[in-house]
Amino acid sequence: TGRIDSGENLVWSDLYFGLSYSGYQIYAGKKAELFGLIDPSMLSAGSIAYSSNAPPYTKIVISTKDYINVLNWFAFKAYLAHGWLDDDRYVNDAYLHQKYLYLRIGNANLDRGVFLYTGFHNIALWGGEGMPSGLSDFWRVFFGQGGGEDASSSDQINALGDHFGSFEYALKIKTQDWDYTVSYQTMFEDSSGMRWFGLSSPDDYMIGFYLMRNGDVKGLRNIMAEYLDTRDHGGKPREPDNYFDNGTYRSGWFHDGYAVGHPFIRFLVGDNNDNMPYNRVRGVSLGMNFQVSRLINPLVRAAYVENYGNVAMPFPDDEVVRLYSFDVMNTMHFSDGWSLIKQVALDTGENVSTSFGFGLTVKKAIFD
Repeated sequence: TGRIDSGENLVWSDLYFGLSYSGYQIYAGKKAELFGLIDPSMLSAGSIAYSSNAPPYTKIVISTKDYINVLNWFAFKAYLAHGWLDDDRYVNDAYLHQKYLYLRIGNANLDRGVFLYTGFHNIALWGGEGMPSGLSDFWRVFFGQGGGEDASSSDQINALGDHFGSFEYALKIKTQDWDYTVSYQTMFEDSSGMRWFGLSSPDDYMIGFYLMRNGDVKGLRNIMAEYLDTRDHGGKPREPDNYFDNGTYRSGWFHDGYAVGHPFIRFLVGDNNDNMPYNRVRGVSLGMNFQVSRLINPLVRAAYVENYGNVAMPFPDDEVVRLYSFDVMNTMHFSDGWSLIKQVALDTGENVSTSFGFGLTVKKAIFD
């Protein structure tokens, strides 16, 4: 699957091949993916570290397909990827390293009961022109170790590459009629943010509340509320964690014109692909969807975001961006697998231009 962008370029969202066996899989290419302990429906804005905002990277991935039971009450989900970034960057030919591990504790009956989740998600930019890019350097990146003698002094003291990630926690209560979930994600950029499994710097976080209705019942299906705050930056006034930014990989966590992290964090695109993230934000997003009939199935989303600029270059008070965003989408289902999706959206606010958009999508299910 893909799309044509404004420059008439074909942008792939899915172009991959792979194999799966039992609960495991391996694939290569570009694949749209959902990361983190968030609402799996279309309501969520995405995880704090890696959302679905940007087109996918080209990767080789080895992972579980879902949670794998070790005991009746204990399961895990794991993922390891090696990716390639595009050449149109401040450091060309750089690599992407990504891995996660999530654990689930709860009832053996997955349809009822109380479940606890926790996880660790790590992503890193490394290698590239003029940078250490060998196999030994891969293992340094994998284990978060400092670089060798051919690395920069900063990477020798800290970790090789530009590391970033999240610790995540969730509590889910599943009943016959509803699933209730509360999740918490906290960010880290270096070892200080990883102390006490991310809880040593709890002020850069995203918290989410999700209600999902079970069964094929008409009416309200899902409700979501998420709150994001990244203004603390590790609680270190002298050397704050400058999330999504790096002195070496100065294009940042920015891919094909979109932020890889949470979509509330925008980027200022500079000369020579030297991009700066506006990474001091707080905002709330709300959403709900309904199932009324084959022709009326609205999905409604709203968001409010305050953007305070970059940790190194904060906005003056009169330049703080306050954004109001609204989105309504309805899916009409017809016979023989055909559907029509209608969508309207509005962005407006202070120190930001007003934008209006609409879309029509026609789908045909080839396989049932």
